[in-house]
Amino acid sequence: MRMCCFLFVHVCLFAVCALLVACEVAAYDCYQSAFAGGAAPSWGGAQGCPGASAGERFRRSILEPAATVAGADMLRAFLGREPSLDAFVAALVPKKLAAAK
Repeated sequence: MRMCCFLFVHVCLFAVCALLVACEVAAYDCYQSAFAGGAAPSWGGAQGCPGASAGERFRRSILEPAATVAGADMLRAFLGREPSLDAFVAALVPKKLAAAK
């Protein structure tokens, strides 16, 4: 019985950690593509300052559908493409190390 509880706790902990990392990857990708200057010029705003159209797009793509649409589908609609790990990896790699390559 103890072994079963031990495995159950560790499996649940792993699942929670994997979910948190997936959420962080999505957050980095959204921020980098829409709010940190990686957006198309039509979205407006200076680098780091989202324009009104970026906020409107976020509201319509993410906030309005809420739980009626799958999260991955909302993310694709907001980004206009498949999610990517690039922004997350860029945040993890120090700038000096990236410049050395």
